[in-house]
Amino acid sequence: MSGDSEAFPTGKVVGAVAGAIALFVVLYLVFGVIGRGLGWFDAKADVISAPNVKAQTETITKDWAGLVQSADNACSAVNAATTSNSPTMIEDPAQAYAATYRSIVADYNATMANDFKAKDVAPTGYPTSIPNFDETHGAKPDWCAVSTKLADLKAAA
Repeated sequence: MSGDSEAFPTGKVVGAVAGAIALFVVLYLVFGVIGRGLGWFDAKADVISAPNVKAQTETITKDWAGLVQSADNACSAVNAATTSNSPTMIEDPAQAYAATYRSIVADYNATMANDFKAKDVAPTGYPTSIPNFDETHGAKPDWCAVSTKLADLKAAA
């Protein structure tokens, strides 16, 4: 029997198996890290891809047009002449336009700040963010001034 144990050295086999397991774990970790890194590179390539650039250009131009239109509509609503025949309004129509304006500002700014959306691929000629204009606050916001400021902001972009 003692001759059989010398023919089959268990210590070397256990060491070889342990070495193989250790090598597998190390390779798994190394390639896992490399794979994650390459995944981030793929994500960046997706951001600058033609379909994403097109989508972000459409989003920014649509949001900008909506922003300007809602400010203009609020300006018109505030300045609309009323007569004795005018319908009684429970809510100032400018408030609805103001809510739309604020929603679009939030979407626009979030899209422009997002690394995976328009931050690096936004169309030229548009501001990188819409500031919180003082004229949008208070009891009587000045939407006409906001509309003018938006035009100035776009001209400066």
